[in-house]
Amino acid sequence: MEAKAIARFVRGSYRKFKKYADAVKGMTVRQARAVLEYASSPRAKVVLKTILSAFANLKYKKAPEEIDEDDVRVFVKVDTGPILKRINPRGHGRIDIKKRRYSHVTAIVKEIEEEEEE
Repeated sequence: MEAKAIARFVRGSYRKFKKYADAVKGMTVRQARAVLEYASSPRAKVVLKTILSAFANLKYKKAPEEIDEDDVRVFVKVDTGPILKRINPRGHGRIDIKKRRYSHVTAIVKEIEEEEEE
C-alpha cells in the first residue's frame, strides 16, 4: 500500500530542494527523519514535513497500530513551480528582472514487502 502528499507552491528553487530529496530517496521514514531533522536548511524542513504528511496519510488509510516507521520506504520528487518576475530599477534607466522561483514537493511512501527485506 502507498500514500502520497504534495507541498505545492513552496518558495524556493527546484535545485535547492532536490539536494535534500535525493539524500533521503529510498530510506525508511525513520532514517529520513533522522537525516532531515538535523539539516539546517529551511528546504530540508519542508521536505521532512511533506514526508511526515504522506506517512500520516498512509496510517489513516490503514490501521495506525499496524504501521511502523521502519516498515515504510520514502520516495521524494521535486518539480518546478511558477516563476514570478519582478522588476528592480538600476542605474542609467535600466532594469533588472528578479525571478522568484517556486517548487512542488511530492512525497510517496510505500510499505516494504517481506521479500525486499531479505
